[in-house]
Amino acid sequence: QGAEDFVTEISVIVQQCAPFNVQKWKCVLDVVKERIVTKVQDSFDIDDTSTEHTKKVILDTAKRLYRTHKCKLHRHFQKHEIPEEALENKLRTQEISIRNKLNKSKQVNNHTCGWKSCQAISCEKRDHETQKEPNFQDLVEEAALQKLQGTNEDTNKDQIVNAFFQTIVGEQSGYCRGLGAGIQLTLLTNERQMHQSIEMKLKEVENELQRERNMREEMAAHFEESQRQILESQRTIKERNDKQIEERMASVLFRMKTFS
Repeated sequence: QGAEDFVTEISVIVQQCAPFNVQKWKCVLDVVKERIVTKVQDSFDIDDTSTEHTKKVILDTAKRLYRTHKCKLHRHFQKHEIPEEALENKLRTQEISIRNKLNKSKQVNNHTCGWKSCQAISCEKRDHETQKEPNFQDLVEEAALQKLQGTNEDTNKDQIVNAFFQTIVGEQSGYCRGLGAGIQLTLLTNERQMHQSIEMKLKEVENELQRERNMREEMAAHFEESQRQILESQRTIKERNDKQIEERMASVLFRMKTFS
């Protein structure tokens, strides 16, 4: 699987980075080749990234994939006299990919064991002497093991039974007619406890926000009351000062009339 992923990733990076309007791989700039090597090294956990051997393997693989893809493009464009027709007619590989994607979207059950099909795994597990393939139930259990824990060791078979039961019947417990006891509540209980814990935390956050909101409202009310008192004091002082000024002016006018 690792080798196939390695080659697939290099193929994708080459098609993204390398130009196909040059005559051959030698004409591709060294900067582009270095970019391809860097992207491949970033995509995989390679211990000896600094060695020339790793770089050589990546470039040799990229060169082979570049030539293969360019050869496919060349054969495809040779079938059409006008380049626009070649662009309109997709490659057969693209047609197959689109068809497979459409067919896979219609599938209800996933007939795979990890990254391989059930038939491929069954062929690998076949007895070399008797050529007898393994039991289909064991094959399905192995696929479920890989899906649940990513390993074939130390896995509780009740998890497998619960997974299949939950997929077919649903998240229900109790006795099912003709099927025996329902799904065990271990997983559902954990999910329920986690859900309750999240709800409690959300409620605490909401209460804290409500307290802060009430404090802000109280502070705003105190501020408005203080502003009102300040304005009232200023108005009272202004009225008192205006009244004193009027009284003084009246006194001055009265004295002037008396002297005259």
